[in-house]
Amino acid sequence: MNKVIRWRGMLAFFGFFAVLIAIVYLFAAPLLRFGLTTGLTRANGAEVNISSLNINWSPFAVELNMIEFTDPETPELNRFQAERVSFGLDLLPAMIGRVYIDELTATGIAMAVERSRPGRIRADYIAEREAAGNPTWGERFTELGFDFPDVNELLERSEIRTPQVIDEAETRSRATRDDVQARREDLPASSVVDDYEERLRELREQRPRSIEEFERLRGQLTELRDDMRSDRDRVIAFKDSVENAYEQVSTDVRQLRDAPGNDLQRIRQLIELDNDAISDIAGILFGPQVQKWTDYGLIAFDFVAPLLQSEAEEEPSRWEGRFIEFDDGDQATFLIRLAHTSLTMADIDIDLRWDNITWQHERIGSPTTYALSVTETPYWRSLSADGNFFINEAIEFSGQQQWALLGAELAAQTLLEQSNLRVDLSNAVLDSRGDIQITNGQFSGGGAVNMQSVQLNTTGERTWTRLLGQALDQVNAFDLDIGLGGRVGSPRLNISSDLDNQLQTALTGVMQEYAGEQLAEVRAQLEAEVARAMADIQPRLDQINELRTLAENREARIQGLLDEELDNLRDSALDQLRNRLGDQLRGRIGGG
Repeated sequence: MNKVIRWRGMLAFFGFFAVLIAIVYLFAAPLLRFGLTTGLTRANGAEVNISSLNINWSPFAVELNMIEFTDPETPELNRFQAERVSFGLDLLPAMIGRVYIDELTATGIAMAVERSRPGRIRADYIAEREAAGNPTWGERFTELGFDFPDVNELLERSEIRTPQVIDEAETRSRATRDDVQARREDLPASSVVDDYEERLRELREQRPRSIEEFERLRGQLTELRDDMRSDRDRVIAFKDSVENAYEQVSTDVRQLRDAPGNDLQRIRQLIELDNDAISDIAGILFGPQVQKWTDYGLIAFDFVAPLLQSEAEEEPSRWEGRFIEFDDGDQATFLIRLAHTSLTMADIDIDLRWDNITWQHERIGSPTTYALSVTETPYWRSLSADGNFFINEAIEFSGQQQWALLGAELAAQTLLEQSNLRVDLSNAVLDSRGDIQITNGQFSGGGAVNMQSVQLNTTGERTWTRLLGQALDQVNAFDLDIGLGGRVGSPRLNISSDLDNQLQTALTGVMQEYAGEQLAEVRAQLEAEVARAMADIQPRLDQINELRTLAENREARIQGLLDEELDNLRDSALDQLRNRLGDQLRGRIGGG
């Protein structure tokens, strides 16, 4: 028997396996902890920490304590953390590469929690982020170049035109006055019209007694008519020139009186905000907060699913083909049939149920599903969300999710902080509903957020900071429309809001009011210059108006004399002559 069994070799064999088992027993937990942190760090893009890992061998179970996932965008925060994760594992299937977990429990889950020290970010992740070159919300605010020019700069840019209008008006009014004065000599004197009236009266009293006297009367009437028509034409020409002069000076007067107001209006137009420039304010103020909401709401898509997908895309081992393959392609190699997670939001523990967590959904014939529902709390009236995702054999990711949040009260927080501006949200109540889809790893859809009872506070030393604060004080309700795009793991937000239009109107109003206050002295100065110019131009206008009235009166008098129709006067004298001659002829015939 001793020749058949070599006891020394047998003892060495069992001793080797005893030592191997002891090593596995003693170092399995540290090795598994190291493997998990390394793999999760690679998938997360930033440092992942596991405080401790415990293994229970019978029945086989694993417990992880204090798991922290560094936020690669903000290394000072954990994008996700859990106080405890525990699960039982079927050991025999695991030994041939199949991980089956009937039930997983995770408690103390929280997001955006401050770390004890900033986490390390993977160098390749930093390179990818820098290559993308997408500016942060704060950088986008800086790019707007939002500022308000001082009064002196406004005056330089507005090209004040009132002094030029004054110079042009004074030059034209002097030239017009000189022209009218030169033409004044062409206006028939009042004595000339009086002479016409006297000559007409004398002709009216004449009684021609012979043909010779009649012909002489007719010649005098024709001469009188020609003289009056000539003078009337001169009066009309003078009146037309005076009318033109009056219109010109009147136009100059109107332009003078309007010049200060026009200058001030141009200045106000300089401070009107461009719609494109203000259209990003809603996104800048609420973009970071919406990004946090998105991180919370898309934890299944933005965090859990990419980890599963990265496992599905793992390169084949270099030992593939050198060992016995137990995967027949009909059963999943990784499956968590049920998971209970406790998510902490606003000091409220929310239970989230997961079913069928795997990346091999085609093998189990159903997607991964999840659902949460929370009734009224001190922070909201109701909250519900559910969704699913599916990864096929081609590693194509699809899914959908819908949610509804009603009556949520937002905590006081800082929305934007720059070197010269800080915007704080002191109060707001929101309702939100949405529905998103994922097709081949691409997001589509989005949601709507209705903000009510909004109170925004602005602090800063600059003038425009105070003006922005006055405008924000006028906004107490608005809507945010959130569009979602991009790939799973790196979603892109597109935020539009009627806040931009409200802020555009309010900000323009307060800036116009500020400009009006600051430019009151400028208006007074311009109006004083106009008043001095009017002191010279108004008498000229009054003088021209007097000459116009005088010309109208002269024309009316001469035209009145012409309207007596000298031809009728001549015909009347002719009739008188005929009657007189007829009477004389009849007298002679009767006497004979």
